[in-house]
Amino acid sequence: MGSDAELFLFEHGRYLDEVVPALTELTSTGEIRPWLTELIEAVPADPDDDFTWRDEWVGELLPHIREHPGALARHWTECGAQPSCDVDSWILNLFEELVEAAVTSRCLGEHRFVGRTMSTLRYRQALADMRVADDDPIRGLLSSLASRGRAIGHRPVGGTEGIHGWLSPEETADLADRLGRLPVDAAADELARWGLPRVRATAVTAAENGSGLLWGNDVFVEEHQLPEERRALPMGSLDR
Repeated sequence: MGSDAELFLFEHGRYLDEVVPALTELTSTGEIRPWLTELIEAVPADPDDDFTWRDEWVGELLPHIREHPGALARHWTECGAQPSCDVDSWILNLFEELVEAAVTSRCLGEHRFVGRTMSTLRYRQALADMRVADDDPIRGLLSSLASRGRAIGHRPVGGTEGIHGWLSPEETADLADRLGRLPVDAAADELARWGLPRVRATAVTAAENGSGLLWGNDVFVEEHQLPEERRALPMGSLDR
């Protein structure tokens, strides 16, 4: 099994200005903003498959939210490594898929593959080997890419899939600068020696474009069958 980890250029301002308010309003009041309705309706039906995310969102998720406004936010009891929630796991999974569809369609741009079933937490030993202090800001920046999305990013079904975390443009520029001063190409750990230069290169590209970064595992626009015109940004691979 496993999942493809990718690092995306991330429109952090659009996330804060459009996505967060829309999802907050939806979960707290049951009201859905027009662009989110259009996004859901843009998901096509599959004539060869009875299942579509659109049908599940319209038939299951939205009625549940309207019947229980605030439940998805109110019932979180932990936001650590294993968030728990007493909302039905399928409803929670549907909501997290909607979050992913909203973020991918509005906020994600070009991307680079950074490994299979990877997390930046796996670079901790490599940082120690490079004598990076425990309180060095680079550790916090990489940790944010691994865990800032835990509350609603990781789907309860599937393990490592979903949005792991993100950085603002300012944090991204800081990460690019700090990684540029480390001998990441000579890291003793093979995973870090291959992966950290790719993180650095993506951070540099994002910083040059004034973008943030988002780390996601198996985060694909194609998963929700969103048509090309529903994507706000080009999503080509930086590996080309």
